[in-house]
Amino acid sequence: MDPVNDPAPPPVEQLEQYALGVMPAAARAAFEGDLVSVVLFGSAAEGRLRPTSDVNVMVILKRFDAA
Repeated sequence: MDPVNDPAPPPVEQLEQYALGVMPAAARAAFEGDLVSVVLFGSAAEGRLRPTSDVNVMVILKRFDAA
């Protein structure tokens, strides 16, 4: 899924894979011990994803160093 180079909406299956697999794994790798939770909300969490849906994700951290 590459929204910059391919602006066509991805299939719902790709959105689900991103929301449930790719995003949490990327958050774990990026934030390591500071990651508390990855929260999926909106249409994806409600089981109402469509090809034009966005994926709403909130990342909860213990701490964040903006530097």
